[in-house]
Amino acid sequence: MNLRVITQLVACMLMVQVLAPQLHAEFFKIDSVNALSSPPKDGIAIWYDQQRQTNAQSDLQFQPSLVVNLRPQQDIAGKDVYVRCHFYDQAGKLMLSLPVPSRATQHDYATPLKGISIPTIIKSDGATRVFFQMPKGVTAAMCHAVVVFGDKDEASAVSFPLGLGISSFQFPEKKLAENHFIKDVKRKVAVDPLVQYEAKNVNTKAKVKQLTLFLRMPNEVSDPSELNGVLALCVLAGAVDEVKQKLQQEEMSGDYKGLFAYANKNKLALLVWASCKGGWDPSRNYDEMDRKEFLQMEETFNDLADTWDRGVSELVEKYHLPKGDFLVWGVCRAAQWAQRLCLRKPDRFLGCYMLIPGSFDKPTTEGSKVLWCLCTGEQYGGYERALAWYKECRALNYPMIFKAYEGLGHTSSASSLGMAFQFFDFALTQKDLRDQYDKLMGSRLGASRMQSSGQSLGPWPEAFRNPQFYGDIVNQEVYPSDQVEMIPAGFRTPLPTKALADYWLQGKK
Repeated sequence: MNLRVITQLVACMLMVQVLAPQLHAEFFKIDSVNALSSPPKDGIAIWYDQQRQTNAQSDLQFQPSLVVNLRPQQDIAGKDVYVRCHFYDQAGKLMLSLPVPSRATQHDYATPLKGISIPTIIKSDGATRVFFQMPKGVTAAMCHAVVVFGDKDEASAVSFPLGLGISSFQFPEKKLAENHFIKDVKRKVAVDPLVQYEAKNVNTKAKVKQLTLFLRMPNEVSDPSELNGVLALCVLAGAVDEVKQKLQQEEMSGDYKGLFAYANKNKLALLVWASCKGGWDPSRNYDEMDRKEFLQMEETFNDLADTWDRGVSELVEKYHLPKGDFLVWGVCRAAQWAQRLCLRKPDRFLGCYMLIPGSFDKPTTEGSKVLWCLCTGEQYGGYERALAWYKECRALNYPMIFKAYEGLGHTSSASSLGMAFQFFDFALTQKDLRDQYDKLMGSRLGASRMQSSGQSLGPWPEAFRNPQFYGDIVNQEVYPSDQVEMIPAGFRTPLPTKALADYWLQGKK
């Protein structure tokens, strides 16, 4: 072969390399697709009440599914991609297409309304799994399916069982999935704004081995010195991933709507954990138990509170967070958690907002350091317990506001949730006074001065010792302090400011 021919061949080869599309590594990768025919050890699966008449745990049924592990090349937002599953019969005919993954959650907390479909952030470490419920009557042995993971520019598809190959099936994304010559696509990396920390329980005999704490900084705040405080949030959730998914969103919904916006506005770091089961009976007050049950509850929750406190101390040290003056929010069972925590660790907390807690622990003397706002519904079964606990706490000079919403049962409302923000606004104005109070009470001389001045005879903030207004708990009316005698003594609640009094009065279902 002469030099001229060789030169022409090399030129042709170079031209082909320039003109031919380049084969890129797939951005979207499906690590595995497996059948889930029985509940896994961690309990995370698809559960629901087949009758759809109750959400009781005993009525929840495990649903067979395909579990899929995803691995994109970089962390990507779930809203920017799709994960779909197409089910086929034995002859290869399409039976059912699921455009999004089925909702999965942990059995202990499963309801048809909770759980994870597609995560807010799909991680590149291969730890993301999603679930697709199998069609009714289809078993793992009969199941034929194709799972697709991608976006408008690229897709990856895997068959189940693997030996079948995707070429055997027809599905809308097939052409895209089989095209391996993909143009360069610039995708936005999803950044997880959360810090996740495992607080280990040093008690090896405890049922709860650890608590998962999440720290979420407010928007546009990276320097902890810019923080105005910490908003602690106990949430009702099961799996850790479910809590994480909620916190990765721009705003939470339901009972937590507006919390992120409030934290951002006031430069409050969010400290979040899930209300774990165990530690107390959510259906009974401390004074409804026999002594043995009560002591067991105290021991168990003391252990939980210590675990939480150790974890928080480590986060405070590592991220230079405020050590105290936390605000805390809790609804239902999470409110019971928050209440018990404040009673045991009052030095951490400035204010505690509780909505519809169903049971109460024994008030402690130290709990009077915390500002409290207890809200419930007049139609809620726990109303009488709430009112009795309020009176018990007020007898111990707790600075506490009580509000029972007319017509409200075991649920929240816009007014009851908005009361939290009104209360937190007030509590933040008392932060410096609380710090002064702690310093005074920390010294014998200061405590002696307070007692001699009569301040120990009432709640520590002046705003509660001499409030501007009082609310009538039963008749839902407000009176200035000089007309407090218009309200029977047992039904008075102090309202320290006009803003709180006005909002308390407007609060309807």
